[in-house]
This record gives sequence, structure tokens and C-alpha cells, in this order.
Amino acid sequence: MKTVKVEGRKLRISAPEIRGLQAIRALGFVSLLSDLHETRTGGWGTSLVSSDPDRAALLGIRKRQRHWRHGESHSAAAKRFWKDHPRAIYAYEGNRRRINSILRQVETT
Repeated sequence: MKTVKVEGRKLRISAPEIRGLQAIRALGFVSLLSDLHETRTGGWGTSLVSSDPDRAALLGIRKRQRHWRHGESHSAAAKRFWKDHPRAIYAYEGNRRRINSILRQVETT
């Protein structure tokens, strides 16, 4: 567990969450749900992103649907992602500034 400062408060981040943030940064801040999933022996696995949307939002990740609600828009990276993955329904989209800030703090500690 690493401790970083996010929004003025200290936040403890586990090793799987750090790997998830590194993976989403390597994938251009938009990825399939299956890209952030680690499999274990026997086919079981865990997600590298918290299933709690508030916790994921603190880390700068949110689950987006292809057909968004009225008033919401996708970023340019998300639009490219949906163009390259026409059959995908959901994706994780990361906040570049927050993810880079968290990973910078993790690498220095």
C-alpha cells in the first residue's frame, strides 16, 4: 500500500490499483474492461479497478458507456477508442491529470 495525496487528503492505494493506473496510462487513458482484469489459476480473476464508482473516481477512472446520456460528451481519445472498437459497449476512461499525478507521487515514494 502506498499513500498519496489526492484532493487535499491522503489516500492509500493498493498494488493492483497502481498496476491498473499504469495499464490505463499505457493504453492511452481509454481501455476495454477486459484490459484491466487479471486472471488467476483456474480462470478466476480480479479487476484492477475498484467496483465502487466513488473509489474509482478518486483514482481518476470512470466507466463509460458507448451511448452516453443527453448532455454528456466523450473526449477525443474516447471517440477514437469507440471508432477502433465498434462492438465494445463499456470502457474505462481515465483522467490524464489525476492519473499522472498519482503515478508521479507513487514513483517518488
